[in-house]
Parts: sequence; C-alpha cells; structure tokens
Amino acid sequence: MRLRLWRGAGLVAEGSAGAAHGNDIADLYENEAPRLRRRLARRVSPDKASDLVQTAFLRLLRLGSDRLAELDQPQAYMARVADNLAKDEAKLAARRSEGLHEDVDRCEIADSDPHAVLEARDMLRRIEAAIPLLPERTREIFMAHRFEDLTYLEIAQRMGISVKTVEKHISLALRALHRSLDTPS
Repeated sequence: MRLRLWRGAGLVAEGSAGAAHGNDIADLYENEAPRLRRRLARRVSPDKASDLVQTAFLRLLRLGSDRLAELDQPQAYMARVADNLAKDEAKLAARRSEGLHEDVDRCEIADSDPHAVLEARDMLRRIEAAIPLLPERTREIFMAHRFEDLTYLEIAQRMGISVKTVEKHISLALRALHRSLDTPS
C-alpha cells in the first residue's frame, strides 16, 4: 500500500491494496493500534503497551510528508517502531533494576509479636536515655552522622578534625549505646 499526504490532515491510499486498511492515519490507528497493543502486551504491562503504541504513532506523524509518502507498508513500519520502543523500555527497566522491586500491595505483613514490640520499645527508650549521657563532642559527632546523614569526611570538615577522630568518636558512641542496652533499667 503506497501512502500519500492528503490536505495535510491524513493519508490517502493509492491503489486498491490500501482500501482494506483505511484511508488515513486515523483509520490506520483504528486498525493497527489494537494489534500493536496485543503484540506489546506480551513484553510489557498493558498500560505501558498503550503508551508505547501512542508513541509509535506519534513517530509516524513526525516523519514528515516526504518520508511518510515513501512507506510501502505502514503496518510493518509501525510494528518495527513498536518493537524498538519495547526493547528500549526493557533496557531502561534493566538499568532501573525494576525486576528487583517488590510491590508493596503484594507483600504479606506478618502479625506483630507483642513481646517483640515491647522489647523494641524498651531498647529505643534505653538508647534515647543514653544519647544525652554521651560526652558532648561524641554526641555531636554521633548525631551528625546518624540523624543528619553526614559522612565521616563531612563531619571532619565541619568540626575541623581528622576523619580518624570522627571514627573514634562514633566507635565510642556505639560502645556506650551497646552498654546501655545490656544494663536493665
């Protein structure tokens, strides 16, 4: 089927072979979009397949009248564009590690153990009580690292000390907090 532009609005088929597939891009979309969606739905989600079909037809529209008129088989062209879009989507999903993501709605939440909840609350209470008892500089460094998410280097630069000194203070803080968990309240 050879296509030619018609008044800038759509495509008109030349010859009788084009009559079965419609007379313009709207007809081509109507006839080909469901087939392309089914084809793509085997490789991506149905929602993503619909988006890719839209993108494929957008590329068809952006071809320009000269290139569009050269298409002998627009259905084959659309299938190729859709396949390439699906490949690009698969590459993007691999880069994002989407296969490793877990849908929160599908996760089963275990029944909470009341004893474990009480233990966790007790540990948290002990740690909260122990932090103010740390030496001032140790507490400041520990809080900057754990609550401000600063790196050892950032803390060292902020306080004008070496990274080794930051490591020492973090170690002191962790030992003190561990000891607070060992002593019953």
